Amino acid sequence: MSLYLEYEPVPIKVYIDYRDSSADNYPQIEVCGECAEVSNASLGEQGDIQPGVAAWCELCGNGNAAAMRLLEKHEA
Repeated sequence: MSLYLEYEPVPIKVYIDYRDSSADNYPQIEVCGECAEVSNASLGEQGDIQPGVAAWCELCGNGNAAAMRLLEKHEA
């Protein structure tokens, strides 16, 4: 399993969230690789985030490289 340092950019992908078995429609969520590995039976990979688009993991809150750049600009 990959481990990411705090505030380090992480790869984010789009997944179908199958965690709620009573759902009629399963939502798409954006999740980092580490959280996807932990939830592998509950998530189905759909694809990548568009290049350069800021995204945050909806499970742990870590962001991709574009998200980190956006935060740096906002904090400056």
